[in-house]
Amino acid sequence: MKWLSILLKHCNFRKNQPRTCIILMIALLAACTGTPPDSLGLVNSLNLANCPAKPNCVVSNDDDKAHYIEALNYAGDTKSARNKLVHIISSMDGGTVTFESSVPQQNTGESFIYLRAEFQSKWFKFVDDAEFLIEKEKIQVRAAARLGHSDFGVNRKRLESIRQALKN
Repeated sequence: MKWLSILLKHCNFRKNQPRTCIILMIALLAACTGTPPDSLGLVNSLNLANCPAKPNCVVSNDDDKAHYIEALNYAGDTKSARNKLVHIISSMDGGTVTFESSVPQQNTGESFIYLRAEFQSKWFKFVDDAEFLIEKEKIQVRAAARLGHSDFGVNRKRLESIRQALKN
C-alpha cells in the first residue's frame, strides 16, 4: 500500500500537479504486466508445472482438485490442432502466442508441440500466462495470473472458451 500513499501524496490537484499524478498512474499500470515467472515451461520435458497454492491458476496434468481442469480434446493431427489453437488465441481479446517449440518424445519418435501465450486485460493491462502442450489426441493446459492472489475464475473461463472454439 506504499504506492497508494505516494500516489495520493503527489496527486493533490489543488497544488497544480496533474502531470505528476498522470505519470505515476501510468507507471503503476505498467507495473501490472510484470515479468514472466520462472515456473513457465515443461518439467522433465513432458509435463506442465503444477499450480502454486493460489487460486489464480488451473492445470490439466495435476491431481489437485482446486486447480484441476480437464485437458482439451481435438480431432486431426497435432499440426492442424496447433494451427487452430494459434488462430483461436490470436482472435481472443489481448491474446498473443509468445513462444513455440517442438518437443520430441523419447521412445516413440513422435514430437509434441509446446505453445506459450499471454492474455492482457483491456483496461488494467494485467497479464495472464497460458501454456499448451499439444499431444496426440489431447492438449494439456496450464493458465495462471502473473500478479495477485485471485483471478476470479478468469483463466478457467478462458480455457473453457478455447475448449468450445476447438469443437467448432
